[in-house]
Amino acid sequence: MRKGIIAIVVGLMVVGAAIEGRAQHALSDGQILALFDEANTADIWTARVAMGRSQSAAVRQLATMVIADHEGVQHMARELAKKINVTATPPADDRSVDALATAIKELRSKPGGEFDRAYIAHELAFHRSAIDAVKGTLLPAARNQELKTLLTNVLAGFEHHLAETQVVADKLGVR
Repeated sequence: MRKGIIAIVVGLMVVGAAIEGRAQHALSDGQILALFDEANTADIWTARVAMGRSQSAAVRQLATMVIADHEGVQHMARELAKKINVTATPPADDRSVDALATAIKELRSKPGGEFDRAYIAHELAFHRSAIDAVKGTLLPAARNQELKTLLTNVLAGFEHHLAETQVVADKLGVR
C-alpha cells in the first residue's frame, strides 16, 4: 500500500511543481482557468471513484461533499470565463491529464480499506498542492480582478476540504 500512496503523492507533486514552476513564465488568465478547471475535474473524478469503491461511510460522505463543491466551483469558473470572454487553454507542457489517469489507476488497484486509506492520502496531498498552487502561482499570475476574486473565494473551500479530509484521515489512521 505504501508504494501506491507514494506513487499517487509523487504524481501530485509533479503536477504541483509544474504549476508552481510556471510562475517564472507568466500564466495567462486562460491558462489559469484551464489549470483550475483541470484541478476541479481531477478531484471530482477521484471522488466518484471513491463513491463506487469506498467501504467507509466517512469517506463516501467526504467524496459526496467534494463532488458537489467542486462541480459548483467548476461551473462558476466556466461561467466567469464566458463573462470575461477568456478561453480556458492549458499550457503546452501541461501533464495533469496523465497525472489524473495515473492516480485513478492506482486508486482503483486498491482493495477495501486499503482503497479508503489511499484515497484519503491522495485527498490530503491534492488539497495541499491545490492550496499551494492557488496561493503561490495562480493568484499572483491572475490579471482579471474577477478571476482573482474567484480564486481567493475558492481558496477557503480548498482549505475546508483539507480540514475535513484530515478529520477522516485521523479516523482511518492516515498520516
